[in-house]
Amino acid sequence: MVYAALEGVGGLVGSASASRIATGSHKVGANAIPATNWLFDMVPLISPEHRVVVAGSSYSIPDLASRSTTIAARLDCTSGWYADGEWTAVNLGDLLPDQQLVAAASIEVRSVTGYQRRFPIADARSLWLATAYLGEPLEAGHGAPVRLVAPHRRGFWWVKWVASVQLSDTPGWSQSPFPLQ
Repeated sequence: MVYAALEGVGGLVGSASASRIATGSHKVGANAIPATNWLFDMVPLISPEHRVVVAGSSYSIPDLASRSTTIAARLDCTSGWYADGEWTAVNLGDLLPDQQLVAAASIEVRSVTGYQRRFPIADARSLWLATAYLGEPLEAGHGAPVRLVAPHRRGFWWVKWVASVQLSDTPGWSQSPFPLQ
């Protein structure tokens, strides 16, 4: 009751609470997203020749960029901010072979740092591999050269510095709801 009253007053006077969304995050400008990392991840140095392996096929950054389109997505970071922006990305469902998709239980996305998240196979068409943000190539602190865009999921699902995407027999729910690494 007290919380609701404080939030209501905050909205009336235009305080920071007025821009909060249901997760408690405050809005930041699309061009002002901070470079944040999950726990112990450090920004890695990645070669310009970096390739991403998707279900056994290897893609260069230009390969991915040439297949990309612009999508709007909200990045809602667990550190308390969110931003709505445009990402240049290729749909993961377009890169995963249909015959392998129907036989798999989940999609595992792994970073060059070892960080990983597992998604239900039904999410294949709602996941994207991004190479640019707001029309500019990704910066290292924001996941360059390739990061996962997972609309409708909190920021820790948006794997940075993607190294590989694999299909797996392990169900998507067989991981901690929050990363432990």
